[in-house]
Amino acid sequence: KCTLEGIKLSICDGKNKITYCNDGKVSAEKNIRFKYFSILPDIENLYGVTISGAKYPLDNAAVDRDLPVSVSNEITGDKCDIEVERGSFFFILSSD
Repeated sequence: KCTLEGIKLSICDGKNKITYCNDGKVSAEKNIRFKYFSILPDIENLYGVTISGAKYPLDNAAVDRDLPVSVSNEITGDKCDIEVERGSFFFILSSD
């Protein structure tokens, strides 16, 4: 289950779910199908990125489009919460 604000587009196959989001909040519950997640900036850097409930948390960080530090993360609790104050991004849930 994934709750999103500001969805524009979502694509899903057997191993991945990719959602395009505007700045805002994303929450994803840990499940058997999707254990990992990444957030990737689309055109510009992301600002005010906070990730909690994950193996690699962030607190009010900037995520550079050319050096993303928000890939291949893992949901460690029952769910993870992501907040982006400014920027559009791809939120990717992955099974591998």
